[in-house]
Amino acid sequence: MRNIHDNYPRQATHGRHNIRKPGVCPRFFETLILVEGNKGTVEVAKDYWLRVTTESGTHARRYPPVWYPWVDPGYHVIHSSIVTTNAHLLQALRGEIAAETTGEDNVKTLKLVFAAYDSARSGNAVRLDSAGSKA
Repeated sequence: MRNIHDNYPRQATHGRHNIRKPGVCPRFFETLILVEGNKGTVEVAKDYWLRVTTESGTHARRYPPVWYPWVDPGYHVIHSSIVTTNAHLLQALRGEIAAETTGEDNVKTLKLVFAAYDSARSGNAVRLDSAGSKA
């Protein structure tokens, strides 16, 4: 697998604004996060690296997006996800597999996001139970 960005110069960045130059492929924004818990950490790092650290050590693997010839190089992360997302959705709608995420999962995620906002606002940890409600 190749990384399309290896073939294009980086996009110029000035302050908070990206300036697209003719013939330059912009780098799509990546979500970077580090989550720490009492049993270890999970990090989504630059260039599609996933690192999981537990008492057994750190395990790291790179998960670059699949390159398809029809994608816009500046948005290949999003465009390449369309294939697997739609394939999975189709299989779930046909009853061939269980849906990867459900409405219930999405409500738990929303509770987690709001708890993160509360934590940032208060400066304190917010504990959630397995259902995503404040403990």
